[in-house]
Amino acid sequence: LLVVIADIHERRGALVERVVALTRVASINTSAALAFQDAPGAEEILAALGSERDVVGIRIQGLDEVPFARYRSPDPRHRALQERIALDERREHETAGEHRTPGNEPSARFLPGYLDVCLDVRVNGKPLGHMELQYDTADLTQRIWLQSWMALVVFMGGLGLAFMLASRLHRL
Repeated sequence: LLVVIADIHERRGALVERVVALTRVASINTSAALAFQDAPGAEEILAALGSERDVVGIRIQGLDEVPFARYRSPDPRHRALQERIALDERREHETAGEHRTPGNEPSARFLPGYLDVCLDVRVNGKPLGHMELQYDTADLTQRIWLQSWMALVVFMGGLGLAFMLASRLHRL
């Protein structure tokens, strides 16, 4: 059980590191577009970064919280997740106390079905805006369930074998 829990923690940490790195790349590549107010250029860059199959969406907004550029995955399997993300964003916007502002370091949080990473877009240390990237966690969830079931099967098999050996030894 401890091995399964440790592995789940490690897999989640590795996914966060990977998605934060992708968000940093997106932030660096779109900073010039944000500085020069080139929204079509930023959206082109986001679409290229969005070619990663599990990227559900990327959003950039200025410091004034006005949307600047956005990418939404065209993959049909992401439609329901995109609707859930839009609902989560509306709820977060309505609840002023829960709004996140990124800062120098990225913030990452697991929400049902996706990982949300938030980061400042900066040029020479000066913040120009904020970026949010949502990443589908269905593969991670599937692997965790598979590993949990396998651990349960191994445990039950060991328990059955122990019971069988104990009953045989009891007869001797």
